[in-house]
Amino acid sequence: MTIKAEITFMVYGQNGSGKIEKRTMDLSHQDFIACTSSNRDKNESLKSWAKMMFPTAKDVKIQTARRL
Repeated sequence: MTIKAEITFMVYGQNGSGKIEKRTMDLSHQDFIACTSSNRDKNESLKSWAKMMFPTAKDVKIQTARRL
């Protein structure tokens, strides 16, 4: 079963400035829980997944995840 969710990312450019990006996607229950966890910034596989969404970014952080 998948969960339709809106994920809010803080995307940092090479110059260090950040901008908010939102994406709507289908996530597994496990991925949705990981995105809403307080430890999401320490989860290396989640950080790698977020970085793949914005390959030219210097850093990407998941801000929020909400079920649609």
